[in-house]
Amino acid sequence: MHSSSLRRSSNLLKNLIGRTMTSQASSSVPRRIAVAQMRSTNDKQHNLDQVKTIVEKAKSQNASVVFFPECCDYVGSSREETLKLSEPLTGETVGEYRKLAKDTNVWLSLGGVHEAIPDDASKIY
Repeated sequence: MHSSSLRRSSNLLKNLIGRTMTSQASSSVPRRIAVAQMRSTNDKQHNLDQVKTIVEKAKSQNASVVFFPECCDYVGSSREETLKLSEPLTGETVGEYRKLAKDTNVWLSLGGVHEAIPDDASKIY
């Protein structure tokens, strides 16, 4: 690369960074992300209630995204129970998480949910 091209690229990058920093500094309410820790059980409703409480608290502190741990939907006490409780992604449990995200206007990153496979009841993803 020629030195004039490098200077132009460097100036463009400085300009973009400056705009981003100015834009963030002029925002009246800083946005945050939240990272949640919870104790999942085999009770889906109890886990959903925990998630709702965490999301409400995070939102009250201006969080726009909340990251949840793996198995936040449930932890089965055995492989059989885990398979029995699993649902397709179009099921009621994920639907409740979608509704929560929509109602609170907070993005939810579910660290992993148990997805039932319609063609093979012995597997989950």
